[in-house]
Amino acid sequence: MPNPQHIDDLIQHVSSNLGLLYISPGDTEGNVCYANEPSLRPEFRQSFTLQHIKNYLRALAHHPALLQRYAAHLKTSDTGVVYPLSAKVFWELADNAK
Repeated sequence: MPNPQHIDDLIQHVSSNLGLLYISPGDTEGNVCYANEPSLRPEFRQSFTLQHIKNYLRALAHHPALLQRYAAHLKTSDTGVVYPLSAKVFWELADNAK
C-alpha cells in the first residue's frame, strides 16, 4: 500500500483530473439518495470514497492482468503513483478489485 502522501496525491488526481467529487470519511453525501449506490452504473457516478481508492490500488497490486490490460490508460508519476487517465478506467479497476 502506498504511503499516505501517495494516497492523498491519488485522491487529488482523481478529483481534479477526472471530475469526481471525493467524499471523505465522516462527510455527508448530500441529498442525492443514490449517489454512492453500488448498483449505479460507473458512467453515472459522480463521487468516490477512500474505499474506491483502496479497491483501485488493490486491483493494481494484486491483479497483474488488469494492470497489463489498462497500461495504456495509466500514467506513473515520478513518485511511483499510478494514475488513471479516465474515470472509466478508474471505475473498471476499482470495481474489479472487490
